[in-house]
Order: sequence, then structure tokens, then C-alpha cells
Amino acid sequence: MSAFYVDRRTELSKRSKLRAALSSQGLKFRYEYDFGSTTSLTGKVLATRLGSAGRSAVRLLARNDALTWPCGECDATATTVCPFCLDEAGGLFCATHAEEHPHAEEEVYLPVVNSPRMGVCGYTG
Repeated sequence: MSAFYVDRRTELSKRSKLRAALSSQGLKFRYEYDFGSTTSLTGKVLATRLGSAGRSAVRLLARNDALTWPCGECDATATTVCPFCLDEAGGLFCATHAEEHPHAEEEVYLPVVNSPRMGVCGYTG
């Protein structure tokens, strides 16, 4: 299950026209999915494009640049997520500090991935 919200007021149903709802530059929207362990994304329409895409289907152009996450113990790049500690400061670790973390023996670690689902419900990318 998922839902789109535009300008904090309009919920778009499956029958709504996303193209029409997101047609104004500067418009802010929110997308929520997996209501069991909901992930919320926010976005903003940076520009619009007029023209034919070859079919009548909606086309969304987007870019998701991968973030570099620092280890909670040092400045090295994190490679490991502790899902028990992700909501707290220090839930991301480099390989060295992951071994020293109290949950290291519980085999619960997940990889750092380029996704808002990182550390949620066993998601590994």
C-alpha cells in the first residue's frame, strides 16, 4: 500500500492523475509506502517538461544521488547498519567499529545501501 500527498492537503488515489497533480514547479509532495513499517519520502518539483514521451503513460524523471554516511565512532565511511540502533546516534559503523558494537554477536547487521529503506525490515538493497 502507498499514498501520495501534495502540499500536505491532497491525498492522491490510484485513480488520480499524478501528472496533473505534480505539474507545477516548486510544488512539494510526500510519498509513503509499506504501511506496516512506513517509509516517507518528500520531494519537490524542480522543473516540468512539455512534449511527447511516445506513450500516454506518466513519466517521472528523478535523480537519487547516493549519500556517504560516516561511522558513528569515527569519520570513516559506514558500511554496516545496526537496525536496533539506527534511530539513535551511532547506528552506522565502519567495518572496524561494527566488530566492537554490543550487537555484533547477534547477527542483525544490514549493509549501508542507497535507499530510504536502509536498516528497515531486513532490507539489503
